[in-house]
Amino acid sequence: MNSDFYNHIAKRMAYFSTIKNSAKLLVVTQDNNETTVNLNVEGVETVRISHADLERCYDKTNASFSSQIVSGSFDAIYLDEAFIETSIYLALYRKLAWGGYLFTISPELLRHVGSTVSSELGLDAVPSTEIYTGGEIIKSAWLESRVIDRYDYIPKGLENPHLVELFDTLMVANPMPIKWPYLRKNSPHIWRVDSRCNERVVGVLSTEEGAVLYALAKLFAGKRVLEIGCHFGFSTAHLAKAQVILDVIDPRLSDPFQQNCVKSSLNLVTDKEYRLWPGFSPGLVAPIATANAEPWSMAFIDGDHDGEAPSLDAIEVMKYMADDAVIVFHDMHSPFVYAGFEQCRAAGWNVLVYNSMQGLGIAYRGNVTLPKLVEDISMPSFKVPAEFIA
Repeated sequence: MNSDFYNHIAKRMAYFSTIKNSAKLLVVTQDNNETTVNLNVEGVETVRISHADLERCYDKTNASFSSQIVSGSFDAIYLDEAFIETSIYLALYRKLAWGGYLFTISPELLRHVGSTVSSELGLDAVPSTEIYTGGEIIKSAWLESRVIDRYDYIPKGLENPHLVELFDTLMVANPMPIKWPYLRKNSPHIWRVDSRCNERVVGVLSTEEGAVLYALAKLFAGKRVLEIGCHFGFSTAHLAKAQVILDVIDPRLSDPFQQNCVKSSLNLVTDKEYRLWPGFSPGLVAPIATANAEPWSMAFIDGDHDGEAPSLDAIEVMKYMADDAVIVFHDMHSPFVYAGFEQCRAAGWNVLVYNSMQGLGIAYRGNVTLPKLVEDISMPSFKVPAEFIA
């Protein structure tokens, strides 16, 4: 196997292991060779089966496998270049956990599996555009292309900040065509984008997530709060409406148009002091934090979602938080964001995941009493360890 592709698989599995404390990989090859995809990654269990054994244990009538080797679900499945019966690919796809990957070095096999899932299961199967020296990955967050009857949701007992009405640039959008694998397209909640963003489609907080963020920020009225990643200021306005003193970091603030948009958003809801800092985290965190003797009581991390960026943000931000504080992460379906959230748990913070459209990770410590958070029972379950479900 190409070393770049091999290393990519190892990296993906290492992230799964970090998030879930363990990860499971199924390797399907012609000869069941133990040297194929022999990952040396802590916490990753690799099970292997040959094409012949897989076909023998496959029950076509029930579309299931009788072998214990293929029992349960898998975080990833690796297929070698050889083709097997089409219905087996469908059954294997169903064995993938949410957010799991199906790896193959063969572009032909990739296209075959993608088209098979699309046509047979009625799913929007889009192969990843990431190519690793001839190898591609199929990401399993393929969802039904049928129209979902979506709605806004405010958790019982929380105040609705009514900021959607103030942002006439927000548009209801269809998430189905979006290629980002961690967008939760099967959520029943309305997904909105800001029409001022003309480079790529970026969603904003759902009304539920905005209400939760606002409720948390109200705990720290009059105190310093940090936001990493503000886009056009919709999330920023939810923080500012709680009458906190804001520091906002975003490289896009170097664009005068976008900075003016964010200022306009904030001026709609607050007369409190705020500072907009064009640039990148975590590099700006320390100089901004130390310019004021008061630590931050709350931080909202919604910046770079890729690779180690969320973890680096979390590690740096924790250094400058008050003894009584909350850190909130958005887009918890991303394994990279969840890894950043895990940095807080490893540092001794109390943590929970709130099952919203994109998932909110909430880390807190000290004398902090969180508001009661009532999840929408219609929301699909969030696949994280049970102790983190709010």
